[in-house]
Amino acid sequence: MNKKDFDRIYAKVLTPTQKQVLELFIQGLTDQEIVNSIGANDRTLAIKHIKNICEKFQINNPGNWKDSLVELFIKYQPELVHPKLLEKYGYSSNPDLPQGSEPLKSPYYIKRDDCESVCYQQIQKPGAMIRIKAPNKMGKTSLIKRIIEQAKNENYYVVELNLSQIDRYQLTDTYTLLRGFYAYFRSEFPAAPSLDEWDKDLPSKIHCTRLFQNLLRKLEQNLVLVLDEVDILFEYPEIYRDFFPMLRYWHERGKESETWEKLRLVISHSTQYYGQLDINESPFGNVGLVIQLEEFSPEQVKILALRHLVTEEDTISIMKMVGGHPYLVRLAFYHLYYRHLTVKQLIEEAPNDGGIYRQHLMEISKILQPNRELLSVFKQIINQQVVDLATKTIEIYKLEGMGLIKQGGNGVKVRCKLYQLYFRDRLYV
Repeated sequence: MNKKDFDRIYAKVLTPTQKQVLELFIQGLTDQEIVNSIGANDRTLAIKHIKNICEKFQINNPGNWKDSLVELFIKYQPELVHPKLLEKYGYSSNPDLPQGSEPLKSPYYIKRDDCESVCYQQIQKPGAMIRIKAPNKMGKTSLIKRIIEQAKNENYYVVELNLSQIDRYQLTDTYTLLRGFYAYFRSEFPAAPSLDEWDKDLPSKIHCTRLFQNLLRKLEQNLVLVLDEVDILFEYPEIYRDFFPMLRYWHERGKESETWEKLRLVISHSTQYYGQLDINESPFGNVGLVIQLEEFSPEQVKILALRHLVTEEDTISIMKMVGGHPYLVRLAFYHLYYRHLTVKQLIEEAPNDGGIYRQHLMEISKILQPNRELLSVFKQIINQQVVDLATKTIEIYKLEGMGLIKQGGNGVKVRCKLYQLYFRDRLYV
């Protein structure tokens, strides 16, 4: 049913009594409370009225008609539905400012069915490696939380390390990094061999590998090692050129060794900072299962809008500005829910330095400005000029990694209207 038919039935087809019963129903009243309110005694009268209302709204699923009626009103007139009923159906009435990852039970986490199911299946495979990549604020860590939960449900050991917690002084050379990395791991998993067993005469990669191998031999269950924000190492090519091949080696050993097949690697990194780096391909090479997080689909955005009580009309307006970018959409819905501003104000102010996206846009600008060649190519794309893709592969790779452009059958274009409008007059080459 579309919005036009819904409005027509609600305004013109329902009888006054049916409308009264309906409004009491979506306020969460029981059948008995409803009949009491309309001056009747038999509670079956309320059931009869609600069934007739469902028929007029073309709801024909006998076993689930009450739920379908509530969902229909949440979709088209959520302001009429009682907050308690909204919470019952998973639509929280008090959204938080979007910051960091979404908790496991958050009603604002939008399932990515395809990639989630693939990850859950992959984590059960011997020696698996999953690599999750996307620009900032696309949902990488939220997905990791759910992979971890799945691994725990399988009774696997899980150790999660965020490499941004490693001190800068430990990034001076491979030896210092690997020793610090292993110490960090052991602090989270005390059953691992002690650092006292570290042999300074052995190459550091070999010794780190040996300590993990000794641990895996003792374990009766699989070990899921989660490494988040490994992009911190991208600034140190002499280090990551040692560290990442070591992880690849562990993964390859899992294909042939009963010991190493117990290790499952989940690695997450942001592609946001490609523009700052001397990089033209993935530091990992073509290894493991790669999960590239994309924008939400229109249907996923609509689900998120429902959970913030945002109308379909306003949702379409937001999508025209920011597409399906998870953070940008969620931030807009948060402000609309609390009525900090109207959708008209939000759209008008969005591409300006005073809009709700100012911090996000300034962070991107900070990465772009020092790189004149990157700026030049991005400006050509913004101005819809022809770009020679064959000679600009590195710049296209970086801009796409930053989430600023997308490629299609007709070449490349700016990812969303927000970026088009904001950067149009702010790129100085």
